[in-house]
Amino acid sequence: LETTHFSLLGFFKHKSYDDWMEQLFKHEGVCVWTDEEYAFMASAREAWPQGCVASGSTTSDGTAIYYDVKPIQGGDITVGLYTDTQCIKEYDYKDSSVTVDSLLGNFLLNNGGSGDNNNNYDFSSDSLEDSLARWDSAFGAFHYCQPCVAYDLENIDGSKFYDDDGGNGGGDMFDCYDDADYTNVNQCMKFMAKTTMNTATFRDMSLGRYQGTLVATPLSGFQGNKSWRRESWSNKLTYLFLAVASCFFAYGLIYFLRVRRATNFTPTFGFNVKEPLVFT
Repeated sequence: LETTHFSLLGFFKHKSYDDWMEQLFKHEGVCVWTDEEYAFMASAREAWPQGCVASGSTTSDGTAIYYDVKPIQGGDITVGLYTDTQCIKEYDYKDSSVTVDSLLGNFLLNNGGSGDNNNNYDFSSDSLEDSLARWDSAFGAFHYCQPCVAYDLENIDGSKFYDDDGGNGGGDMFDCYDDADYTNVNQCMKFMAKTTMNTATFRDMSLGRYQGTLVATPLSGFQGNKSWRRESWSNKLTYLFLAVASCFFAYGLIYFLRVRRATNFTPTFGFNVKEPLVFT
């Protein structure tokens, strides 16, 4: 943003979303979420499927059903059902009795929990819909662009410590004392050192833009649904213009070659290339 000192480092993707979430949660999530949100997210993180998994169930015609993480509009995720081993062909739900809830139940509660403060909260009465709503709500904090250095806006006097960080109130305002005993950790460094990070391709950027998860301008903050629809339409016009321009170019090239062949035209440059340019 022009009014800040932020600069864009680039767009990257992580090979394992579980590794990425682990680093994000324990270094920044713990400081931007409530204790209840962090307790839930730290446990639910490990419950998501790691790749295409056989459910052990079949459709009415005997086709095996698989499940995997499914991205949905707005940057959220859920679990989808599929009928192939790579989880590409989505199940059409012709049989209304076959749903994620009926096959997996509330899978987000099946991990058993992790984190020291998880025992302070009971989520056992949550339905799958409730748990997914909790997940989406907590991740809403990251619909805003975040700086590399972790922070805690609730730590207004420097005395907020987490677990065994210790301290006697001598910290600075907005210090983030995270779940790994770091203070104001540089998450960009952690992502580089602790995860397998690759540069995002044009296809990755296009998919993210289509899903409505990329802001119109880097670091411009949260982008709502109305703004996404406008950007999505602009993106379609861009591709339409590219297609029309490509057709005109192809037509012009073909017409030029036909005329050249019909006239037996050979371009000349006003001199014989076989003659030397300098005479001695």
